[in-house]
Amino acid sequence: MLFGSNCGLDTMLTLTGVSQIEEAQEHRNNELTTNHSLVPNYVVDNIADFFTCF
Repeated sequence: MLFGSNCGLDTMLTLTGVSQIEEAQEHRNNELTTNHSLVPNYVVDNIADFFTCF
């Protein structure tokens, strides 16, 4: 997320079991603006869902 955010790219979190949506929500709600760079633009359950975003 950080790399994409720093490079001006849209980011996507795929919920594969390693990452949870709650982590992104915690970063979004955190007062530290540096944590906002860790918030994805899109969240999908699996990579196939990515294609339905557009």
